[in-house]
Order: sequence, then structure tokens, then C-alpha cells
Amino acid sequence: MTPSSIRRLSLMLFLVVPFLSSSPVFAQDADPNALYKSAVSLLEEQEATKKDDAKALELFTEAANTGHRGAMDYVGWMAENGLPGGKPDYAEAMTWYSKAAEGGYFLSMGRIGLLYISGLGVPADPEEGVSWLRKAVQGDEPMSMFWLGQCYENGHGVDVEEGEAAIWFRRSASEGVTQAMNSLASMYVDGRGVEESSKEAYHWYSKSADSGDMTGLYQVGWMHYSGEAPEADESVALEWFKKGAEKGHLDSMFQLAWMYYKGEGTEVNLQEAQKWMALAHKKGHAEAEVHLYRIGKVLETMKKNDGS
Repeated sequence: MTPSSIRRLSLMLFLVVPFLSSSPVFAQDADPNALYKSAVSLLEEQEATKKDDAKALELFTEAANTGHRGAMDYVGWMAENGLPGGKPDYAEAMTWYSKAAEGGYFLSMGRIGLLYISGLGVPADPEEGVSWLRKAVQGDEPMSMFWLGQCYENGHGVDVEEGEAAIWFRRSASEGVTQAMNSLASMYVDGRGVEESSKEAYHWYSKSADSGDMTGLYQVGWMHYSGEAPEADESVALEWFKKGAEKGHLDSMFQLAWMYYKGEGTEVNLQEAQKWMALAHKKGHAEAEVHLYRIGKVLETMKKNDGS
């Protein structure tokens, strides 16, 4: 996944805001909510430029200076991610997150927790990070529920407790966080913290896929391909891999190419196989190069035979 696509995915996960089709010119006494929404619309544009990011930061900052907590959080988020076009400034991010958190903004509390856990902008202190995540989930903040689940899954600031991780992943997933859906599904696949259940795994991966998440799209395809899905069907697997591939998911591209190459779930289509394997190779799939070569040799032989 490219940095640009990661940024767009992050926007979708962290905020639900109305999309505005234009960015109006604001007077000095403009409504901070209007400033905020206009800034978000700039960042959400598919072809957003560095200039758009700079304007968004200007609008967020103006709104933040009036006390808008969501805008404070976004100024911090842009600093953390080095937008527009600079290096991450974690100390600046912590400053803005702290201002928003002081005003009771729960998402910023969760973000502060992550900075402490990772030691970015502050000395690493996982226990302090977990403390901030607990404050955030007291406000039913969905992303922070997911992050707290990760702490229990991986032992960051707490002992590993996979059952507790599953509880927080479920709460977050129920609020629509696709990463939590995928993590919970993975636990059902492996029987970690929950009783192993391919049915439950498929349920949560499907919810993720229905939200357009690339991991969910791939995993639903894989469960059909591997026979783990209810009423598994290779032709259905092909369709899910195609959806993931069209979004740029690397493993989906490779698997789609493989199925066209082998005629699994569809008729053999070497041209499509070559197309998707070439894209997988270009994006860095470790196994794509050798298979791209083989597909090319088969096509070359077929061309010679047709000409003889």
C-alpha cells in the first residue's frame, strides 16, 4: 500500500464527516465547524495535492485556535504524519493532541497513548500509553478500543491476554473499525482468545470486505479459495481477489494472476495472468518474477506454434 493510500484509509477510519463539494472563502469570523468540514473535504479529495494539504492545515489551525477539539486533533495528526510535505513532528503532534485531550476529545487521548507506546515525541512508556488508551475507551472511542486490543494481543504495557484482546477487538469492530474486524477474524481462524470458528472468521472478514477494506477483500477470497468459507467457491474467490487487486492489494494481484494462469475458478487466461502478475511484480511481490517469466514463456511458445 502506498503512503497516499494509507493516508486516505486513515481518513476514512478516523472521521465520519459530510463531504463538501467546494471550499468556500471564509470571513474572519467564520464558523469553526465550517472551517473544519471544509478542511476535511480537501484531505478527502482523491487527487489531493500538497497545496490542498497546506490549505487544509491552515483551515484546521484557524478552527483549532477557536477551541475546536476535532481541528486540534487533526493539526496534531498532520504534524505526526509530516503533512504537508515535511517530516513528522511528533512533539508538535503531542502538543495539539494534549490540547484536544484537555478538552475531553477521546480520540486524541488514544493518539497520545500510541505516542507513549511507540516512544515518538516522548520517552517510550507503554504503561502510560495504556493508561491514556483506557481514558479514551471510557468515552467509547472506537479506534482506541482497537489499539487497546492490540496492546493485550502483543503485550504492550500489559501482559498478553488474548481473551481480553478479543473483547476489545469485538467492541471496536462493532463500531465499524475494519482493522478490528480483521484482527478479530484472525483470532477466530487461529483459535486465539476465542474458540476456533471459520464461520465467525468469515463473518468478520466479510463485514470488513463489505466496507471496502483491502485485507478483508483478500481474506474473504482466500477463505473461498482454500475451502474454509461456508459454501466455498473458487469462482467467488476470483471475484473477491479481483476487487482487492483493483484497489491495489499486492497479494490479491498475485492470487488473481495465479488463478487466471491455472484456470482456477475461471478459464485459463494467460493475458490476464500476465497483466496481474506484472503488476504484482512491479509492486514488489517476492514470488511474482519467476511466475511472470513462466507465463511469458508459455505465451511465447503459443505464439510460435500459432505461426508454424
